[in-house]
Formats: sequence, C-alpha cells, structure tokens
Amino acid sequence: MKRRLRRGFTLVELLVVITIISMLMALLLPAVQSAREAARRGTCMNNQHQLTLATQQFEAARGELPGYRDTVGSTASTWLVPLFPHLERSDLYRAWRENGVQYKYIKIVTCPSNPPETTSAGSTPLGYVVNCGREDTQNSGVFVEPDYSGNDVRANGMFFFHYLNSTTGQRQGTRTSFDYVSQRDGTSTTLLLSENVQAYTWTAANTHPDYCETLVGFRWTTGTPSLGTGYRINDQVNAIQNPSSPTSAYARPSSFHSGGVVASFCDGHQYFLREDIDYGVYQHLMTPDSNSAGISGVLDEGSF
Repeated sequence: MKRRLRRGFTLVELLVVITIISMLMALLLPAVQSAREAARRGTCMNNQHQLTLATQQFEAARGELPGYRDTVGSTASTWLVPLFPHLERSDLYRAWRENGVQYKYIKIVTCPSNPPETTSAGSTPLGYVVNCGREDTQNSGVFVEPDYSGNDVRANGMFFFHYLNSTTGQRQGTRTSFDYVSQRDGTSTTLLLSENVQAYTWTAANTHPDYCETLVGFRWTTGTPSLGTGYRINDQVNAIQNPSSPTSAYARPSSFHSGGVVASFCDGHQYFLREDIDYGVYQHLMTPDSNSAGISGVLDEGSF
C-alpha cells in the first residue's frame, strides 16, 4: 500500500498568508488605538468629574472656592489640598493641617494619556489645572494677583491667591463663588479646570510659591496671541514636560488627546474643547463676567 505524502505550504503560499495577516493587523491597529484613546479620554473625564464635584461640595460648604494658592493649617497649599476631604482623603488633609507638607502620589490628578514620569512614593505629579483668570504682565515674571484698576477681579477667573494675614491670622484674598458666576455669564459656559501636560506638581505652593499659578493653573491674556507663543490651547504641547523653570506661556490647557483637551465647566459638565477655537471664544469661556473683564461681544455656544 502506497503512503500518501502530505504536501506542505509552498514559500509563495506562506508569503501570501503572512501578507494577509499583516494587512488585517494594519486595518485593526488604528481601531485598537482609537479604542484605547477613547478609554483614556473617558478616564480623564471621570477624573475631572470627581475633582469638579469635590470643588462644588467645597463651595457649597464654605460659600467660596479654594485659592489656587491657599493655606491649610499654617502651611501653604495648592487648590487641591483643601479638596481632599471631598475626595475621600480626609486622612491626608488632617496630616497636612497638623504636620505640614505631605508628599504623596494622588492618582486622580493624572491623565492616562499623559502618564507621570514616576509614580513612586513621594512623587506629586499634577495633570489638571484650574482657571486663574487673566495673566498679569506688570510684575516682571512674578505672577501675583493683578491690579485691574478698580474693576472686579472676580470677573476675570475662578481661582485666586489666598493667604494668611500675618497680623490677624485670618485668611485673605479675592473670594468668588458659583452664585457670582450664575448671576453673570453662567456656570455652563465658564471654565473651571482643564488638563495641562506642562503642569508641575500639586505641592508647587511650597517649591515655587511666587510662580504657583503658572504651574497649577491656566490663564488668558489680552489681545490675540500668535501661534507658536504657547498661549493657545495645545500650542507647543511637546515643548517640555513638567518644566522646572516656570513660564506663563505654558499656563494654558494642553493634552495628548488629538485635536483638543478635556475641560470642565462650573456647572459640573465635562467637554472636549477643540484646540482651534477662536481666542476670543477662549477668553469668553475663561471669564465669568466677560463684559466687566473687557471681552467684547456675546459668546456663541456653537463656536466651541
């Protein structure tokens, strides 16, 4: 009885199969990457939702927002520390209030599309920043609360400098609330926080006190800044990550999400803000009272 020999793949057939598999992988890879990015964006939105909710709870309890640079106990802090009790981190808040600066890694303030360089114990990366209003150009690079020549400072942003009076021991600084915003441009069209790949650390109030708002906040400037200057959304997004030298040009929303940034508004909703919006629209979104802030016109909600 003759034994039938089994014919294997020829070289040509094998190359055809490999080519087909490669083509299928090439077709599937963008879909996989898109799904991954959608998941990362969803996590980023959820993180911001939790931070926004904590800010709303703080405001409801205190009648005001925390300062971008504030004080907990007798220790300077950024806007994040006063929110700890509303983020289920009362333990960390108490430790800060009683013992001073606490260097702990907080996962909720980082975006998965912009992972921190290190997540080791004691690292304090920050991926989200708050609306600090108009840039002050009068102080040679040291960014303190601007003088608006008698205008209501609250018209220009949401987070301000809070400090302890050395004589009275009382907290001082410009205070604002969601009620103030509701009675003017509205909470649904006023930015509260966003992401920034050049943000510093949430302990920046202790390491860079004079430049704190450029490292933990985002700002707007007068006029219409040119592309390449860093002032627009996502402009110079790849310039440097976690800069050690503070600069106002990086104090704007930026992300590694393609085409824009995830941003949160004062009413609590999250939105993907396009990077190509007109700068005048951005100014309107930054200011709770655009008219008093000197922004002309009325915001068209179809423009962003």
